[in-house]
Amino acid sequence: MKIAWRASTLATALLVSVLAAYAVSGQREPDRQESAAGEPGKRAVPPARDAGSRRGERDGRTLALERLRRDAQVVGGQDPFRATTWERPAAPLPRPTVAARPGVPPLPFTYLGRLDEVDGQWIIYLARGAQSYLVGRGEILDSTYRIENIEGDKLIIRYLPLNAQQILTIGDAS
Repeated sequence: MKIAWRASTLATALLVSVLAAYAVSGQREPDRQESAAGEPGKRAVPPARDAGSRRGERDGRTLALERLRRDAQVVGGQDPFRATTWERPAAPLPRPTVAARPGVPPLPFTYLGRLDEVDGQWIIYLARGAQSYLVGRGEILDSTYRIENIEGDKLIIRYLPLNAQQILTIGDAS
């Protein structure tokens, strides 16, 4: 007796479950449309689409794809998908400065006078600030300047670091 009672309880529970599932599913009845041959109980097969039918056509409704368009994604004149960063942009590197080729400095000497000797030698009196020099041909001053020659009213001095010739005007030779 216990077994029969359990079996009937389980059968009742199964029946209630099936009815609840049917009620939740929307209580649909199977399609009983007539086919093209007119036989009841068989589903009608939809007619094949012709070659001119449009994509997206369902149940007589047409999806107008040409009406869809993509608007530009611009907000305030800026691209919202541009990569951004919180870091400040790096300052541009300074242009490398080309060191100016050292030029010949102006002559630091002032002509004071000269002494001509009998044998053709001469002595020039020069001043550099408070210091005075008595120089002749070929002498080197301060390891930087060499006295080369007198040509008329010009004293030719060579700046040794750059091997450049400079001219100091000394006046008339007479």
